[in-house]
Amino acid sequence: MTERTLQKTSFKAASFLALSLAATALSQAPLSQADVLKDFEQLEPKVYSEVVGEMPDFSIAREVTKQTPKYPFITPIKEDQVTGITTNRDVIYFQQSGTTLTLDIAEPTHHGKAKAPAVLLIHGGGWRTGDKSMQLPLAQALAWQGFVGVTVQYRTSRQALYPAGVHDIQAAIRWVKNHANEYGIDAEHIALLGASSGAHMATLIGNLGPQPTFAGKPTVEGDTNSQVQAIINVDGVADLESPEARVFEDKPGKISYAALWLGGRYEAMPQRWQEASPLHHAGQHSPPSLFINSAQSRFHIGRDEYLAILNKHGIANAVHTLPDTPHAFWLFHPWFDTQVQQITKFLHRVFKTPGSKQLTVALNPSPEDPLRKDRIAALPAAQQKQWQTYIKRSHQLKAEDLAALTDTTHAIAALEKNTPLWHQVRAYQEQPLPTELMDNLVTWQTPSGGWSKNTDVYSQPHRPGTAYGVESHYAPTFDNGATTTQLRMLAQAFNATGKKHYAQSLQRGFNLILASQMPNGAFPQTFPLAGGYHNLATFNDGVTAALVQLLQDAAAEPAAFALTKQQIGKVNNAIDAAINYLLAAQQKAQGKRTGWGQQQDPINHALAPARAFEMPALATMESADLLITLMRVEQPSEAVSQAIEHGIEWLQQTQIHDTVWQRHSDRNSELTHQPGAQPIWPRFIDASTGEALFGDRNSAIYKDVSQISLERQLGYAWYFNSPQRALNQYQQWRQGQTEASCTLRMAGDSTMQIVDPGKNPDFGWGQVLPTMIPSSTHVFNYAKGGRSTKTFISEGRWQNLLDDTKAGDWVLIQFGHNDASYQKQERYTAPVDFKTNLERMVADVKAKQAKALLITPVVRRHFDEEGKLRDMHGIYPSLVREVSQEQNVPLMDLFKVSSEYILSLGVKDSIDHFVHIGPGIHNCCAEGRMDNTHFTQKGAKAMAELVINTVKQRGPKELAECL
Repeated sequence: MTERTLQKTSFKAASFLALSLAATALSQAPLSQADVLKDFEQLEPKVYSEVVGEMPDFSIAREVTKQTPKYPFITPIKEDQVTGITTNRDVIYFQQSGTTLTLDIAEPTHHGKAKAPAVLLIHGGGWRTGDKSMQLPLAQALAWQGFVGVTVQYRTSRQALYPAGVHDIQAAIRWVKNHANEYGIDAEHIALLGASSGAHMATLIGNLGPQPTFAGKPTVEGDTNSQVQAIINVDGVADLESPEARVFEDKPGKISYAALWLGGRYEAMPQRWQEASPLHHAGQHSPPSLFINSAQSRFHIGRDEYLAILNKHGIANAVHTLPDTPHAFWLFHPWFDTQVQQITKFLHRVFKTPGSKQLTVALNPSPEDPLRKDRIAALPAAQQKQWQTYIKRSHQLKAEDLAALTDTTHAIAALEKNTPLWHQVRAYQEQPLPTELMDNLVTWQTPSGGWSKNTDVYSQPHRPGTAYGVESHYAPTFDNGATTTQLRMLAQAFNATGKKHYAQSLQRGFNLILASQMPNGAFPQTFPLAGGYHNLATFNDGVTAALVQLLQDAAAEPAAFALTKQQIGKVNNAIDAAINYLLAAQQKAQGKRTGWGQQQDPINHALAPARAFEMPALATMESADLLITLMRVEQPSEAVSQAIEHGIEWLQQTQIHDTVWQRHSDRNSELTHQPGAQPIWPRFIDASTGEALFGDRNSAIYKDVSQISLERQLGYAWYFNSPQRALNQYQQWRQGQTEASCTLRMAGDSTMQIVDPGKNPDFGWGQVLPTMIPSSTHVFNYAKGGRSTKTFISEGRWQNLLDDTKAGDWVLIQFGHNDASYQKQERYTAPVDFKTNLERMVADVKAKQAKALLITPVVRRHFDEEGKLRDMHGIYPSLVREVSQEQNVPLMDLFKVSSEYILSLGVKDSIDHFVHIGPGIHNCCAEGRMDNTHFTQKGAKAMAELVINTVKQRGPKELAECL
């Protein structure tokens, strides 16, 4: 019985009469491109032996050429020459009216008189190309494992329309059963395995079972039926008729290989597409089924719905997804052995036969779905109910999203017009986007409440019924800043305009986030759940950090995010649950807390793998993100404080100083010594040994980055400096945990500011100052790169500082670099105006009953031919001195003391104080950067030390005591 709401159409001879007639002769002329553009359904249902513009024939050689650039380590599978296997080639199973169909049979010679289960293998090729030889290496590998492997030749769409190929394979099954004794086959244990389109056919035929025979199909001697006892689907779709499935087949002007096989597009013959859809036939008589999938989600269509039906009826099933793999992974090592292992493991389980021989296994384990039914069933009863409710909620939201996909004909075409936009950048701009673009953004919100990633959701509105993103199977998602970014942008727009539909969109988005949180407080990468590693507790790419920080901001200002009264309470509860999960998931070594992984098991918190090169290990960047999230907790508990202190200590222990990682397009990358370079961290660290780890697409794990393929060295950030931002944030957090004896507020430019290490390799001296003075002195740094006194005031930055300033605070003011930039008129400040601006700043500070310290601009490293420093600031340092004297405020002459210091080092020894880096070392500057203005960490510390010592020697005693 069908589990679909559509009426099931039985397989009767009459329904295929026209097709059987059409399949008897080949079209003499190829299907032209002009005919393709007629949308195909207007054409007569017949066989087209050639179609202009169709893909090259599917073959191992073609796939090697196609896949090697991205996966240079792969090697194609070959026929096995080992002893213990007999291969019978081109055994005829049907011959009639000029049509001959054959099998290749690989049988084990080591199983004695015992009969062995058989596996019939169906090749892929879009129902159109390919041949049985492509599956022979797998048949032989299975024979070595104790099975009889049988590869099947069948008629493709170049020889006959559907259901001819289905009939052929059914005839092959009956032939194998009738000749079981001849080949030592256990006829009661037959599995049908297919790859790609062959997997679709295997899943279809396996679910047809003992249905009535069809007119015109090949007959073989005997009357055995074509029922099988197991299905193995290797990356083939299980559904042809849903909108999600047809998005790849209904594109106007493009070839549909399913339509070439079925005789027409869905719109012209929906009943036939339904008949050919495995999902339509799934039910209580379905055989146990194993799905082995690639990382290409389009080939997972229908799988989850199909397995849900099997689960309903208690039918055995399993899914194994190989991360970071191409569609045709089954044709290549290193994935071939894993495939064989999964097949034999499943068949021994369902056939209850002895275990398989040991094969070579990849070092990095492939991730399984952590929310499998058997894992939930092992939990205490109360927890089982919570997780079951959570998973049911996911299914409901997914159903709502799928129901909205009613116009898949134009879905991809619409998306192709939208150039992918890095929308993460837009989230932090100071002004909201124009209303027209924000209105477009709202239309791209899925019914469940989120957005897709890497999709332009701004330049045009979403077309109703079409897909919501470039990766439609992961819409909505939280990956790569999706959903959290759009909600922040909507909050900006809502506060600027007050538009009601922005508020409603915000509320729907927060409802999705609240619904996505797991019963124990963790967050998946994607919700509704997408299966596999996407269902792990996801810290990778800042997923959890972005979600929790958004919730924290919304809890602090609920009106700004349009939260309802009911949502406010739920948001606060969600924050508490998330923080508790982070504490539980933080890893430990030798009794002390360390960091977190990119993803972890949501139930037992174990480190977990994702893609082939992403192993279960501690992840420095994600750990830094989560530590920053914990530092945002107001009035942190002792447990939270300990998690922060231990995590920061771990980051400090794992940083690498005076070293840069250089990548080369033609040779291995290397770590080179560079004094004064920013600290860097390895991306992955072994949780037990503390060693750096590196992975490759073949799942192997190494301890030296030069051991992995050049493609992975160039295509993945194995070292970076982004964890530095957590250490920067920690200084401010630490100050907040102690009662302030002094408060310093800093106004200035890039030489003073806090720099994001992911964007630039330099340090401001004000950035490192807090690490060199007592924690009871609190430092608040308002400095910003590129600002002069004119722009610092006009942009409201000075007013922000004043609003925060309290009586008794010290305000450190350093300008001059950018005021003197005559060539940049937007920031240039004429000398008279510069002096006026400084006088205003001093007066404003005094009005707040605070104290000002004027600081002259720090020196630039520009030596002349005689080894003397050139004066690059002109009159501006002198103007600072004048204001100090005239306004009776203390002066710190940083220009003077830094000039003396750099001059004492000389031309050569001062280089490592400034940002001099070669090509390819930092994201900011692919061609390198020779910068004599901005400091390395070493240079910044030297400048801060000059400030501290000078103030202690000649500055105000009250300020000196603070330092």
